[in-house]
Amino acid sequence: MLIRPATRAELEEPVGFAMNDPVGFVDADSLREEVAAGRLRPEWSWFAVDGSRIVARALWWGREDSERPLALDFLHVLADVPDRAALAAELLSRAHTEFHAKPEYVLVVPTAGQDADSAVAEAVSWRREAAQAAGLTEIIERLRFEWTPAAGVPAPLRASDFPSRHR
Repeated sequence: MLIRPATRAELEEPVGFAMNDPVGFVDADSLREEVAAGRLRPEWSWFAVDGSRIVARALWWGREDSERPLALDFLHVLADVPDRAALAAELLSRAHTEFHAKPEYVLVVPTAGQDADSAVAEAVSWRREAAQAAGLTEIIERLRFEWTPAAGVPAPLRASDFPSRHR
């Protein structure tokens, strides 16, 4: 297994890495946009290659003027890799050595329906195991709420909606 930084061409044309992962997904157009803006860079993007096949990738993000990446945004290991967490941990550790830093890991977990809950839990589990093995041990969980037009607009609150001590 070869672990190495990506080439610019591999980032601009992310072919051959099929993704249907329930967390941490990035589409090809968004990836190209981030590369063009200098927020994702080849030297901040590391791959694990088995023969001619990319089996894992870790993509770190930074601002256009950043000297080092600020956050790990995408961590993917193909489902047929026997120990996804171990390979991901090795990939992260090698890159951190080159960066002389351990940028934070940002993992956005979607609100899943009950059918997807186990897939999301598994996707988070191996990533969490890999991050901890690579020395990323601080965990901060944030909830993100999103309003959609289908939810409608709530009725305005009246003073009588509050207990008397808040009036």
